[in-house]
Amino acid sequence: MPARYGDPPAEALPWRVQRTPPAAGTRLLALSEIPDGGCVEWRSPPGQGLASLLLQRAGQGVQAYVNVCPHLGLPLNGRSGEFLLLGPDRLQCAYHCAVFRLADGQCIEGPAVGFALDAVPVEVVAGVVHVAIP
Repeated sequence: MPARYGDPPAEALPWRVQRTPPAAGTRLLALSEIPDGGCVEWRSPPGQGLASLLLQRAGQGVQAYVNVCPHLGLPLNGRSGEFLLLGPDRLQCAYHCAVFRLADGQCIEGPAVGFALDAVPVEVVAGVVHVAIP
């Protein structure tokens, strides 16, 4: 089937099924690698079948979500590592314009209203972001 306007790039399609976050205790990256007020993408090493994560920093705190829009199961970013931030507190899905609050992952506008991003608990220990251990 030919691509249509708004379809994700072919390299994004395999991400549709990768919703499994990394295991508790996994080292993600240094806090200094996330710009304050910004977002970065964490990707697992190839072959592990883990979802990429969106990490958003506010001061010394970090929020993390599985990088999958609940609308159609596509990544939130259209290009690797680039997210559409609408100010310091909202993010827009690159494919179908759903808008999410970064504080809690809730969709507040667009086709995914009523759904939320899958949160991944993280902690910062000695300047390094890890998936939290329960």
